[in-house]
Amino acid sequence: MNESRYGKSLDSTGPMNALPPLPVRILQVFTSPASLFDELKETPRWIGAALVVIALGLVVQALIPVELIEKMALANLPPDAPPEQVEAVKQFMGASNVIRWVATILVPLLLMVFVSGFILLIWNAILGGEQRFVAILACTAHSYIVWAAGGLATLPLLLARQDLRTTLSLHLLTPFLDSGSYAYRFLAGLNLFGIWTMILLGVAVSRLYPKVSAGSACTVMVLAYVVLKAITAIFAPM
Repeated sequence: MNESRYGKSLDSTGPMNALPPLPVRILQVFTSPASLFDELKETPRWIGAALVVIALGLVVQALIPVELIEKMALANLPPDAPPEQVEAVKQFMGASNVIRWVATILVPLLLMVFVSGFILLIWNAILGGEQRFVAILACTAHSYIVWAAGGLATLPLLLARQDLRTTLSLHLLTPFLDSGSYAYRFLAGLNLFGIWTMILLGVAVSRLYPKVSAGSACTVMVLAYVVLKAITAIFAPM
């Protein structure tokens, strides 16, 4: 009987019983995501990938100097802010540091659940497909490794510029825009790694739902991302 490198019988028509180890799956996210999503469809595992996403976020937070965070917070105060207000901001920084660490853990998990629910709503509930939530969540968690890696890749530029708002986004293509304009805030929200993650999710949808093409699924996911950023840009600080 022939077997694959990860123990699956090539003569078997049943589901795959063994999944590649997590380090291999991380590599597959970047090199062969379609094959990875096929494997996750049969053997959904999401906790390891989610922990990688959280760990990358924690590394980024640990490497950002607390002094820079305080500096950015104080920069938002008016130039003539009274000493009491400045002191209040400094005191708040202690509590905000705790909130920052907790958010680094919880926000990615909530995002993965939300996006998985969105996919389930569109392709199961509305379009009549059939797929397990856990399989969708497994593909989403692995896709978000790219999103988390983007934070790590952006960190050197952030530290060099000493600006927490630094992102690798589409606003870099339009340096002529006023930084206070809606167009600038909108393009700044379109993070290149976020777009990459949405494309991966589109590929995942096409593997989870065989009747759905990768092109149409990627279009839906990217458009949803663009619409979300268009809305949040309205409320983004100037």
